[in-house]
Amino acid sequence: KEYNEFINQFEMVGSNVLFLRNDGYVETVSTGYASLENNILSHPNSIYRIASISKVIVAVGLLKLYQKGLVDLDEDVSKYLGFKVRNPKYEEQKITLRMILTQTSSIIDDGICDNGIYKGYDGSNCTDDFIKLEELLTKGSNHFYKGYSDHAPGSEFIYSNLGCGILACVCEKITNKYFPDYIIECLLNPLDIKS
Repeated sequence: KEYNEFINQFEMVGSNVLFLRNDGYVETVSTGYASLENNILSHPNSIYRIASISKVIVAVGLLKLYQKGLVDLDEDVSKYLGFKVRNPKYEEQKITLRMILTQTSSIIDDGICDNGIYKGYDGSNCTDDFIKLEELLTKGSNHFYKGYSDHAPGSEFIYSNLGCGILACVCEKITNKYFPDYIIECLLNPLDIKS
């Protein structure tokens, strides 16, 4: 009953939830639609995009490196990326891994392209061309990313999809492995997660 009230309150399209109690009782609840477009009801085997759940996976990957002493969460992210990352409004203040992890880095998703259409994370560079992360984050480059907030790094919570990608790049730099390969090795395989 409480879950159905939650679904209605937030007008969720569809969901699958597994409720597990300490006594072993399990209940699976499917609500709404797996596809509004095709009028397909949600069912226990419906597949959904994982979306921002992936941020938890990226965070765990970085924290595994922290456990091994390979990263310092309060170190300037610039040290790990190999180029200087600064909010142009606060050029003297470093942006740390901890700030990126806690969504307080002042790096935001600049989702408005020149034509005024909101594109969210995909609007970060408003092009289908490959652009290096360094060019998005380095002042003075041709593709300098305008996604920095007016708040000082570490001072304000602002959700950032790009921040998650930056952390994945840090993991790649430290491990010298492609991020999906690193996550499979350090997290998914040990937990016997197949996909």
